[in-house]
Amino acid sequence: MLEEEFLRANPEIIDACEAQILKKMKGCSEDKLLKSPLVGSAIQAAFLGSLEQDEGRSFPFVVKYHPDHLCHPDFIDRFEMPLTLDPKTISKLAPAILPTRKAILVSIVSGEFRIIGVGDTSRPTFVLSSLRPGTLSVDFSFNKDLIDRIAFLTRTRTLWLPNFLRVYEHSDWRVFNAGLAADSLEFRLRAFSEILKRIYLYQRGAIVILAVDTDWRLATSKGSKFNITTSGHASNNRLSRFKNKIVKFRSSNLVNDIATASRVDGATILDKDFNILAFGAKLRPRDSSNLISKVSVTDSSWRLHDNLSLKPISEVGGMRHQSSSQFAYDMRKSHVITVSEDGPITWQFWSDKHGSVVSIKNAESFIL
Repeated sequence: MLEEEFLRANPEIIDACEAQILKKMKGCSEDKLLKSPLVGSAIQAAFLGSLEQDEGRSFPFVVKYHPDHLCHPDFIDRFEMPLTLDPKTISKLAPAILPTRKAILVSIVSGEFRIIGVGDTSRPTFVLSSLRPGTLSVDFSFNKDLIDRIAFLTRTRTLWLPNFLRVYEHSDWRVFNAGLAADSLEFRLRAFSEILKRIYLYQRGAIVILAVDTDWRLATSKGSKFNITTSGHASNNRLSRFKNKIVKFRSSNLVNDIATASRVDGATILDKDFNILAFGAKLRPRDSSNLISKVSVTDSSWRLHDNLSLKPISEVGGMRHQSSSQFAYDMRKSHVITVSEDGPITWQFWSDKHGSVVSIKNAESFIL
């Protein structure tokens, strides 16, 4: 019934995603078998697999397509018999492989998609990932470091081309700190993605702040825990090279440290290299600061400036979102990421051009 309702309500979504992937695959000579409607069937199975999951539990999963003959045996746990690629199989595999953080690998067997095993691959592929029930990111990956997001599907809407680098290129503000090279910017986004994915596993809300402002303590109350020493850190040397550093970052203790710190009530504050400055920090208005009353709200879209609307802060969210907005207003070089308990992520920062805090809803569509 669920599949019938989805197809009846959204027949064009699968077709549009499929068309974009096939268009991009034309430049890849590795596979001559990939064609319609195989791609559409994979997208449909992954999205419905996400919808099949229980709302109360989140089992993130990744489905990667790769030609079978190019899958390196050292990176794959191959099944004795390929499994059918359908929503129920995906929803059952997701919790089983969650601790391993491996992807579900699919390939074409006898003219149809089959799940050939779990593992990883870095060759040209399309990637389907679900962070929480009822969502699906549709990506095309030229290699393991460069991903082009095609769409972000939810139960109620589809966001097309939610690529943050496009936002960055078409806006007047710069994320994290000025003068970042493109590879450093993408590394920070990918690294932050790893942190947020780990936070999601705890299935509770969180506030994570990237504090470029050195006086961030002025917007937190006394009693917060400062100067925490982490067991890992993202060094400047790592930030200078993009290749393979996401893999190193993912396996570092720092990701676990940050995710664990986020379980403490209050905000987790990081510096620009993702070292923990504080956790359990209670946010408060800066002394003599004006209390923020309105913010510029938009959905995650590369047409950032075309979609902003000024709204009362009461419409941004609850106390967690409102205190985050105030911090972004007081600390204007910082970026505040608020994770709601039900999953959506809001990214807030100050924009000189608009003279207000910008609040991007559903930021998970381009971060993760």
